[in-house]
Amino acid sequence: MITGQSVEPPTLLPHGSWIGRPTVGGVCTRDKIGLLHDDGVSFSGAANMAQQIAFLLGAVEPVTSDGSLLSQPGGGSYYYGLNEKGKKAILNHYNKNHKTERGCWKDRPRPIVPKYPVDFLLERLVDICTATHGPSSHECTVVDGQRITAVCRIACCLDGSPKTEALVPDGAACGPDGRICIRGWCIDRIGDYI
Repeated sequence: MITGQSVEPPTLLPHGSWIGRPTVGGVCTRDKIGLLHDDGVSFSGAANMAQQIAFLLGAVEPVTSDGSLLSQPGGGSYYYGLNEKGKKAILNHYNKNHKTERGCWKDRPRPIVPKYPVDFLLERLVDICTATHGPSSHECTVVDGQRITAVCRIACCLDGSPKTEALVPDGAACGPDGRICIRGWCIDRIGDYI
């Protein structure tokens, strides 16, 4: 799970492992989860994600810090490079488990949450202004209860008067031919944003 919320920094344990590390080899078990923080701007969580995936696939950390991906929380100085021991551990885990009943190596991935934030937020009647700017901010509405907004932006009120705006959640329908809101812009699903 990737979150923009602060995650406690990993605490090193006496044997060199750390709290918050996913279960080694947990990819096809109930323990197939990792947790990391990414700021959503600079790919700050990329090394942590690579590290968590490597552990889930069966990689083991080196006995001493060698600068490889698994040598310390957040990755080593080589960032994405696995040492030979880590590579062999992943291959051994795969060879040992890919043909077993609990082997999930060829399962089709599926999201546990909806594809776009709009699917989660708007269907649950979340006030986008409150979620974006805090509890004192609310969506501005007109008498009939309709949103006062540009296509992919929502006017946010403080004490009944418009003060700022929030972006409609990504994935909200905004125009003909399947156009959707992405970061406050109404775009084609394919091409405009990529």
